[in-house]
Amino acid sequence: MSSNDQTNIYRWSGQRSVRPASARLWGDGLVDRSLSTAYYPCTWDDVSEDELAFLLPSLRDWPAAADGDVGPAFFLRRALVARIHDLAQRTAALAREDKWPDVFTAIKHSGLLTTLSSTIGWEDGEAEWSELYRSGRLVRHRARSSPNGMIYESPRDYLLFELYVLFCLDRTLRDATARTRGATPPTPADFTLSDALTASIYSSFNAAYVYPHLACSHELMTVGAWLGYLVRGRTALMPPFIAERLLDHLSDPCPDETTESGLCTALLRFHGEMAARLSRLLKKAKQVYKTGLPLAVRPSRSWELGPVRPQVWGVARSHSIADRIGLSCDTLEVN
Repeated sequence: MSSNDQTNIYRWSGQRSVRPASARLWGDGLVDRSLSTAYYPCTWDDVSEDELAFLLPSLRDWPAAADGDVGPAFFLRRALVARIHDLAQRTAALAREDKWPDVFTAIKHSGLLTTLSSTIGWEDGEAEWSELYRSGRLVRHRARSSPNGMIYESPRDYLLFELYVLFCLDRTLRDATARTRGATPPTPADFTLSDALTASIYSSFNAAYVYPHLACSHELMTVGAWLGYLVRGRTALMPPFIAERLLDHLSDPCPDETTESGLCTALLRFHGEMAARLSRLLKKAKQVYKTGLPLAVRPSRSWELGPVRPQVWGVARSHSIADRIGLSCDTLEVN
């Protein structure tokens, strides 16, 4: 990140101020701080949660701490339980109509959660959901029909995608907890850049805090974390450096998904369309890039979901999850 970009992100007079995660506009008083404030020594206790989309230098090499202390695991856990609570609410009506499996059964059979149970996630997630998913919309998308009357959305792929999101959040939380206890910083070969980007999107927490080897990609994680605010229904200011990187990623309509960089671009495009429509995001990004002034971006009120392609997060991962819950291409029954 250039010094000009940093200056656009940080300008602050006086001491740091902690703003709640539910503050209506993300970036208010944050995106125009000075470079000197970014390097001002801080701890996890006195940093605003909204700042953690960025990789703050004084927090990069965070020390081991006791269980329960504020740190990466604290923020990642609340993101995970809030997502479990959100998913259970959104699928409850469909489950009662036998159009969707019981989500707790699906999560249990998937074996993807290693840090807590789905029922604990549901119970602990109620308050966190109210804070993080403050729009209160239980249904974030609409299925649409193709000309022949068939539903365009694939429930199977949608369920696999939701379970994949939980996997990314759980894995990042597990690795953060291990590092907090003094373990060697993880460099997992089976947890890819696109997995870390997904965790950043759904936690709005820069995954480079947990994975030091991703520090070179911290700007990509920040873009993902920024999109995550919109995905959860929160209005966010778009700073110039976010606009520049959105233009880089969203302008390519056909990224090469056989590469990690292509997968990350596909994920950003997918969530950009989900959060605020690609055409609208690109228009805003061009305005911000041209003027150098942040603009507010409001999330979409509804989202017409096309087919969620497993290729977005990797065929191998998708097949592995499907095998664990006994999910075939033609059914949503959990064995």
